[in-house]
Amino acid sequence: EECGIDFLFMPYSFKAGRSLGYAFLNFRAPDFASRFKKNWHRQYLRAHGGRTKRLDVTEATVQGVGANMQQFNKKNVGRLQRTNMLPIFLDETAKRLDPVQELCRHGVLPNTHGDQV
Repeated sequence: EECGIDFLFMPYSFKAGRSLGYAFLNFRAPDFASRFKKNWHRQYLRAHGGRTKRLDVTEATVQGVGANMQQFNKKNVGRLQRTNMLPIFLDETAKRLDPVQELCRHGVLPNTHGDQV
């Protein structure tokens, strides 16, 4: 089955040293997003410390991989890279792609190696 997600990012608080507790997913097509919401919205997740939390699935203001890439810049990508919190990119088979190459391909980072991306 085709992987419906091509981009996942969990914002990170450098001050607190942890994720902010939410994530952004980009779906390849609206039907993938609809199925995800139907299956996961308001489901309980076990949080750290034994507490439970309901998942709240909503549409983001920013839609599409390209538009999401515009949220990044060289400085914050460098900080995310040092903390191993770069976005995750997936191909159609759910294979994880190299995030630095994908950020170069989307024009967020310069392609300094001369590689074709």
